[in-house]
Amino acid sequence: FLLYGITVLFTVSAIAIYIGRRWQVGVALLIVSLGVLAMVRLMGGRIGMHETPHPSYGELSDPAARVTDERRALAEYALRERALKQLGEAFAAAGIPAMLVKGAGLAETVYPKPWLREMGDIDILVPRAERSRAIEALVDAGCDLLESERGRRVSGEAAGTRQLVVRVGELGWEIDLHTRLDKVVGRDIDYEAVFERARPIDDPALEGFVVPSSEDHVLFLIIHAAAAEFGHAATWGDLELLLARELDLELLLDRARRWRLTTSLYVVLRTLQALDSQQVPADLIVESAPAWPRRTLLGRLYRVGQFPVTLAPRELGWRWVVRQLPLRDDALRWCFGVMVYGFRRVADRVSP
Repeated sequence: FLLYGITVLFTVSAIAIYIGRRWQVGVALLIVSLGVLAMVRLMGGRIGMHETPHPSYGELSDPAARVTDERRALAEYALRERALKQLGEAFAAAGIPAMLVKGAGLAETVYPKPWLREMGDIDILVPRAERSRAIEALVDAGCDLLESERGRRVSGEAAGTRQLVVRVGELGWEIDLHTRLDKVVGRDIDYEAVFERARPIDDPALEGFVVPSSEDHVLFLIIHAAAAEFGHAATWGDLELLLARELDLELLLDRARRWRLTTSLYVVLRTLQALDSQQVPADLIVESAPAWPRRTLLGRLYRVGQFPVTLAPRELGWRWVVRQLPLRDDALRWCFGVMVYGFRRVADRVSP
């Protein structure tokens, strides 16, 4: 109820200010809503302690340092490659463009040996218009739709991710089938252009897949890092390897601004700097820094420039929704989208 209250207050105040009528009421509601947010912060912003292991620079720059048993990792990769080949053939047969993103895509492109990037799931991005056909193709190829997905008849259609499982022998990998990378509320990202910029994978066994351009992949990792409240340890090593490539930094910043991702880019760069990364461009930190009101709010919810970034337990719920707000450069879109998502989840529960 508190979450709905915050969302309604923000929405009403924004509308009142925008239409130019009753602006005094809009400003008053905005002040009240900020007060409620402050109260939420005091109630639960840092309840509990969550300490993430602090990776050394050697672990960031040398992927082999993060693998405890390379022989086991190699054996698992051999099975994972068979699973990816199976999935790629299914997409190719159906004529569906499919993009490997995050761990699975990076293992094949920036890691010196693909088995050095261990993972428990496979992230695949497909065009939104192809999602239903993609799910059918994967099910026909032997994948199983997770049971938790079957009870989301209403919100599942609007969600950006559906989850399946692919199995090879005794091992199985969860498939996150995405039409967007954001959780709950999508940013205004031109995914059609993302696919146009994509490039094929050198491995002939994975010819059914493409991978994002390096600049797009950096931003996808930042979206993922922000949604996980910067607590996913593998992300920092992934970013270090990506930033070591020749990137167009002006293009990266311009695209971050168009994707409304500049604040999250700033937090990630400051964190890498705190981890003694040698790949962080100082000019990019300055250019991506948010204005002081947002920096002040960030400082109340996150430890910007330190590691770990957050001390709150990572868990979805209303506290997570509130903590995501300062990371979203599209705050009004976020608030409205959360409200719509809430109504859809209610519809899931009451629909037969």
